[in-house]
Amino acid sequence: MALYGAQASEIVVAAANGGDTLLNWRQNGRTFELRRFTVSFNGTTAADEPFLVEVCNQGQTGTKSDVTEYSLDTGNDALDATAHHTYTVEPTTNGVIQSFYLTPNGGTYSEAYVPGEGPIAQNGEAIGIKITSSSGATTCDASVSMVIDE
Repeated sequence: MALYGAQASEIVVAAANGGDTLLNWRQNGRTFELRRFTVSFNGTTAADEPFLVEVCNQGQTGTKSDVTEYSLDTGNDALDATAHHTYTVEPTTNGVIQSFYLTPNGGTYSEAYVPGEGPIAQNGEAIGIKITSSSGATTCDASVSMVIDE
């Protein structure tokens, strides 16, 4: 298996969204495992309500933009999965793997999984980072990165 990463920055997060996928990896043939991810926001208002951040299994549908993936190993096989962001039509959420609240006021969260214990995408699934904001949140930018082992 080989490590690949993808990053999306300056994603505009609007207040009172119904759930926006910041970044996801779509499985196109080979199974992959999520190894680590980081989510951060650049808001400036301390009183803003936190965002709900979810690591999800997602379907492959949705209208989106591609992200340039990069290799973290040398001599890797060709990458089979693809990374996407800026969804205008959200993919279906098939299940929530993990969720937490994070302040939009400069909040950052990072998690690394032990090999063999991270969420796995197979059978046409995607793994994505999705956020939901309440009416009390303001618009800010998000940055997210994900590393997979394929």
